[in-house]
Amino acid sequence: MGSAQEPRTRQRWYRNSWADDQYIQAGPREFAGLIAGAMAVITNFFHGCVFSLINHKPFACVPSDYRSNKVRDLLEMLGASERLMVEGSAGPLHEVLARPASSATYDIIRDMRRTSARYLQHVLG
Repeated sequence: MGSAQEPRTRQRWYRNSWADDQYIQAGPREFAGLIAGAMAVITNFFHGCVFSLINHKPFACVPSDYRSNKVRDLLEMLGASERLMVEGSAGPLHEVLARPASSATYDIIRDMRRTSARYLQHVLG
């Protein structure tokens, strides 16, 4: 067995000195690919949460003032509020980054997709 590769931090959209790699100009396809290839994700973007869920990636969300309602509501709706890291909390960052969201979260997503599909079928005939 080879030695484990050191994880790298990648930053999209905003330049931060702590990130190993900067992807300021990454488009939607590249963004989706970066999430799909990540070991874990720390984000403050709604779509960072969504793509982490789609790809079954461990993730945590540190919301900004601008985006706090969207990500908080999403995580509450999915029963994944433990992934919301708020300032001053002793949130279990290392724990949520060690595993993807729970099977209960994915059950909720599955049920919501079914509800949406039924609605579309009803509306569109």
